[in-house]
Amino acid sequence: MSDKIFFVKGTVNKAHYKLYGVIAASIWTVVVLGSMSFQSKAQHKAVISSAKESARSHFIKDVLYRKWNSVHGGVYAPITEQTPSNPYLDVEERDIETPSGKKLTLINPAYMTRQVHELGHGQHGIEGHITSLNPIRPANAPDDWEREALLQFEQGIEEVTTVTIKNGKEELRLIQPLVTVKGCLKCHAKQGYKVGDVRGGISVTIPLDAYLDVYKSESAQVTRIYFVIWLIGLATIGWGMRRLEDNYIEMRHIQNDLRQTGDELQQSQERLERVIRGSHDAPWDWDYKRDELYYSPRGWEQLGYKAGDMPSTMETIQNLIHSDDKEKVRAYIEDRLEKGPDNCEIEFRMQHKDGHSVHILSRFFITRDKDGRPSRVSGTHMDNTERLELESQLRQAQKLESLGTLAGGVAHEINNPINGIMNYAQLILDAHSDDDPQTSEFATEIISESKRVANIVHNLLSFSRQGIESDSIASVSDMIDSAISLIKNSLNHDQTELVLNVPNDLPNIKCKEQQILQVLMNLTTNARDSLNEKYPKKDENKKLIISAAASESNIRITIEDTGTGIPRQVQERIFEPFFTTKPRDRGTGLGLAITHGIIKDHGGKITLESEPGQGTKFHIDLPITR
Repeated sequence: MSDKIFFVKGTVNKAHYKLYGVIAASIWTVVVLGSMSFQSKAQHKAVISSAKESARSHFIKDVLYRKWNSVHGGVYAPITEQTPSNPYLDVEERDIETPSGKKLTLINPAYMTRQVHELGHGQHGIEGHITSLNPIRPANAPDDWEREALLQFEQGIEEVTTVTIKNGKEELRLIQPLVTVKGCLKCHAKQGYKVGDVRGGISVTIPLDAYLDVYKSESAQVTRIYFVIWLIGLATIGWGMRRLEDNYIEMRHIQNDLRQTGDELQQSQERLERVIRGSHDAPWDWDYKRDELYYSPRGWEQLGYKAGDMPSTMETIQNLIHSDDKEKVRAYIEDRLEKGPDNCEIEFRMQHKDGHSVHILSRFFITRDKDGRPSRVSGTHMDNTERLELESQLRQAQKLESLGTLAGGVAHEINNPINGIMNYAQLILDAHSDDDPQTSEFATEIISESKRVANIVHNLLSFSRQGIESDSIASVSDMIDSAISLIKNSLNHDQTELVLNVPNDLPNIKCKEQQILQVLMNLTTNARDSLNEKYPKKDENKKLIISAAASESNIRITIEDTGTGIPRQVQERIFEPFFTTKPRDRGTGLGLAITHGIIKDHGGKITLESEPGQGTKFHIDLPITR
């Protein structure tokens, strides 16, 4: 939902449209010229690239027939005026005579390359030149450009190209190195070359006249195409300006209508926003087809954020839904989008910025297009957390009240028979301890189990008698010291580090001192058990931390451990009577239920923070006595 409504303001006349037309035509002209220039440069680059590929092909061809000649140790050809003996070839049997009297001379790779280059230059205008910094034949000496390239080859460069102008015409020159192979040593070993050395290079010169003719022809064609495009663009701009001019009066009418209805729409929007603020609901609107979401500032406030802190997208909202509820919400929405009905309502949890869960009641309506497909989803989010917490507290109070009444009666009925069982078992043990080991073992087990039942009875009586002890003014630090004195030996035995952050000047509180001491013992004992489960032996991270601090109206006592932590599904039931995760011989499930009841009777509050594998914090908030 938009917070503001914008209107078209100002006056536009016909002169403005003409100015806009000239500006648009100018911009269009610049764009066309720029594109044409870019295309021309690309074509010229392609021409040079094509010439380079042709030069590389000539070089590769030269290398291949040189290799063939080298593999065969040279070839013999008849001595003619065009093919005289090579005076620079100093090898045995350079010139031979056949039995029929025909004179032949040995053509080595360099001689063959030179003759091929002369043929190619004569017929196609392509020049080839075999060259070296240390030539045997003086005519193979490099020119300045070739010399510079040969020096670069010694630095690892594998190809050098350039475009030059000769006799007023452009030429592409390319040179690549010749590497010494075994066959080359027949002629060049005397110069000190070894296999793998760069012995020289072959340069190829390609006239660019034919390539440039193609380039000029294509450029002319491209220019004509761009000219037509430019004319079409100008015509389109002219037509558009005329259309704008024709619509000018209509636009003025629309402006007047918008101004006339704007105040009414603004008033309606403000009225709706006041209603929303009064209802404490957070409106949202999802354009399903465009996947665009409006999420109101109140919605972000419910989660501890400000509008703009996070992207307002459906993906963001889905990521903020509690991990245990994501699948339920996804399945519900997909089912309603596909099948309906369109009036929807669902409860789920979302993650608050500070980490706690916010219970959301979402009501929304699905709008569909004429084909029945979803087009828009609109609704509100209501923060249901406080109501659910109050309902939970009421159910817990009713449960504890009923259980307390039942527990008191059951405990009294069980207490006497249990004492009798324990006494008879002791008599059996005393009578048969020496002559019947099996009977003694059974009697000992009966006594042990009876004591466990007696302990449960004691807890039931404590649970049912909450409120009997009278209130008194007590020191929080003294009560913490008393609890520590009772558990300190156990902590030392378990090699657990105790960390205290308890000021001595804390305000006093009005409480039932023995009950608060019982709360502290329950929590510290549970913390000790969690630490021993995670760290059976001594560990630097095995710590029990007790801290206390005072605010304006409350004192907060925190019992923290670095133990196993509590799973989320257990946290939801942790204060229920008889709910326990401990083995039957170690827990009754009444300790935290009693703790919860004691703190509630004192007008306080107990909360926990826990991450599985990281540890647990129990916070006790008690009112300060004034």
